[in-house]
Amino acid sequence: MSLRVANATVPAPSREAYSPIGRPLQVSHANWALPISSYAKAAFSSSGIYPLQDLSYGKMMGTQYSPLTFGSPDEKRSSSESSYLHDALASGRDSLKIFTRTLVKKIVFNNKTATGVVVAANGIEWTIEAKKEIIFSAGAVVCLRTLGIEVLIDAPGVGKNMWDHVSISIVQEVSVETQSGISVSVKALKAAQDYDQTHSDILTSSGADYIGKMGKASDPNAVVDASARVIGVNSLRVVDASAFPLLQVTSRTTTSYYLCICREDRDENISRTINVN
Repeated sequence: MSLRVANATVPAPSREAYSPIGRPLQVSHANWALPISSYAKAAFSSSGIYPLQDLSYGKMMGTQYSPLTFGSPDEKRSSSESSYLHDALASGRDSLKIFTRTLVKKIVFNNKTATGVVVAANGIEWTIEAKKEIIFSAGAVVCLRTLGIEVLIDAPGVGKNMWDHVSISIVQEVSVETQSGISVSVKALKAAQDYDQTHSDILTSSGADYIGKMGKASDPNAVVDASARVIGVNSLRVVDASAFPLLQVTSRTTTSYYLCICREDRDENISRTINVN
């Protein structure tokens, strides 16, 4: 497994950057760094934009390698499934039931209160009823209009609040390896083999993959409130990264942002349950 060269070394993060408890989502830096990144870092420094200790303690004016969601040293990707779900399954809790190969086709409403979901598996449809509420985090896989789904709440903010990241590209031929270099089929095949077999080389360093809005009920463009509850209906929450009202910096990973919403919603539910009981 190839290790980072000296001029691509990442300093130890600040104490405030990560939770001291750690787990279950793994965040680390790739063992492999793009050679051109070292030159870019030096170029920024010569222009007065200097390296930061890390990108997680609030200061954004500077340069540093972005952490990615995988563990060290095995370089295996850490996802919501491999971290949180595996943790939940290993806990032995009886309250968690998972229906595999099952499609959620519809949320059932009684007036404006969500009461259950219609699901389908192996050609059979049935309804799962909710005792308290429904937390929806799957997203839509097909156009809602083509399914004949009626509008229950006229929320103009649905599908809006998309932000564009400021990105400036410079095209220049260089003599060092870059991400665009693996667009050649032979190099792409080798890179895929390196990642699949040893979790090493260029594909361990991913690119940036970074659209309703969260707000108050008085905001006509808000779709969910601060607790992810859908405004205008009852007993329904939508946990989705598109709910961020403002553009997030791309120096952190999309997975970690999304899981922040999931954990906040979970903690709010736990707190509410404790208060009620």
